[in-house]
Amino acid sequence: MTVPSHRAEMRGRFTLMEMLVVVAIIGLLATIAAAIVMGRLDDAKKAHDSKTLADDVAKKDKAHVECKVLARSRWELTVY
Repeated sequence: MTVPSHRAEMRGRFTLMEMLVVVAIIGLLATIAAAIVMGRLDDAKKAHDSKTLADDVAKKDKAHVECKVLARSRWELTVY
Protein backbone atom coordinates (compact mmCIF):
# COMPACT_ATOMS: atom_id res chain seq x y z
CA MET A 1 0.00 0.00 0.00
CA THR A 2 1.43 3.35 -1.03
CA VAL A 3 0.48 6.65 0.44
CA PRO A 4 -0.25 9.31 -2.17
CA SER A 5 2.15 12.20 -2.05
CA HIS A 6 1.03 15.74 -1.35
CA ARG A 7 1.86 16.72 -4.92
CA ALA A 8 -0.37 13.99 -6.33
CA GLU A 9 -3.29 15.22 -4.21
CA MET A 10 -2.81 18.86 -5.27
CA ARG A 11 -2.70 18.14 -8.97
CA GLY A 12 -5.56 20.00 -10.65
CA ARG A 13 -6.36 22.17 -7.61
CA PHE A 14 -5.52 25.76 -6.77
CA THR A 15 -4.24 26.90 -3.40
CA LEU A 16 -5.90 29.70 -1.51
CA MET A 17 -2.88 31.92 -2.08
CA GLU A 18 -3.05 31.41 -5.84
CA MET A 19 -6.74 32.29 -5.85
CA LEU A 20 -6.09 35.45 -3.81
CA VAL A 21 -3.36 36.54 -6.22
CA VAL A 22 -5.66 36.03 -9.22
CA VAL A 23 -8.49 37.95 -7.55
CA ALA A 24 -6.10 40.80 -6.66
CA ILE A 25 -4.83 41.01 -10.26
CA ILE A 26 -8.39 41.04 -11.66
CA GLY A 27 -9.35 43.76 -9.17
CA LEU A 28 -6.36 45.86 -10.17
CA LEU A 29 -7.14 45.52 -13.87
CA ALA A 30 -10.81 46.38 -13.26
CA THR A 31 -9.80 49.51 -11.34
CA ILE A 32 -7.52 50.67 -14.14
CA ALA A 33 -10.20 50.01 -16.76
CA ALA A 34 -12.82 51.89 -14.75
CA ALA A 35 -10.52 54.91 -14.40
CA ILE A 36 -9.91 54.97 -18.16
CA VAL A 37 -13.63 54.71 -18.94
CA MET A 38 -14.52 57.48 -16.48
CA GLY A 39 -11.87 59.73 -18.04
CA ARG A 40 -13.26 59.12 -21.50
CA LEU A 41 -16.79 59.88 -20.27
CA ASP A 42 -15.57 63.17 -18.80
CA ASP A 43 -13.90 64.09 -22.08
CA ALA A 44 -17.07 63.27 -24.01
CA LYS A 45 -19.21 65.38 -21.67
CA LYS A 46 -16.82 68.35 -22.02
CA ALA A 47 -16.84 68.06 -25.80
CA HIS A 48 -20.64 67.89 -25.86
CA ASP A 49 -20.93 70.91 -23.56
CA SER A 50 -18.49 72.91 -25.71
CA LYS A 51 -20.44 72.12 -28.87
CA THR A 52 -23.74 72.98 -27.20
CA LEU A 53 -22.33 76.27 -25.97
CA ALA A 54 -20.96 77.12 -29.42
CA ASP A 55 -24.33 76.30 -30.99
CA ASP A 56 -26.14 78.49 -28.46
CA VAL A 57 -23.78 81.40 -29.12
CA ALA A 58 -24.26 80.99 -32.87
CA LYS A 59 -28.07 80.99 -32.45
CA LYS A 60 -27.88 84.08 -30.25
CA ASP A 61 -25.70 85.91 -32.77
CA LYS A 62 -28.03 84.94 -35.62
CA ALA A 63 -31.06 86.14 -33.65
CA HIS A 64 -29.26 89.38 -32.81
CA VAL A 65 -28.43 90.01 -36.48
CA GLU A 66 -32.02 89.20 -37.54
CA CYS A 67 -33.32 91.56 -34.88
CA LYS A 68 -31.06 94.36 -36.14
CA VAL A 69 -32.16 93.79 -39.74
CA LEU A 70 -35.80 93.76 -38.69
CA ALA A 71 -35.39 96.92 -36.63
CA ARG A 72 -33.53 98.65 -39.45
CA SER A 73 -36.24 97.77 -41.97
CA ARG A 74 -39.00 99.00 -39.65
CA TRP A 75 -37.13 102.26 -39.11
CA GLU A 76 -36.72 102.71 -42.82
CA LEU A 77 -40.42 102.04 -43.30
CA THR A 78 -41.43 104.58 -40.68
CA VAL A 79 -39.07 107.24 -42.00
CA TYR A 80 -40.56 107.19 -45.46
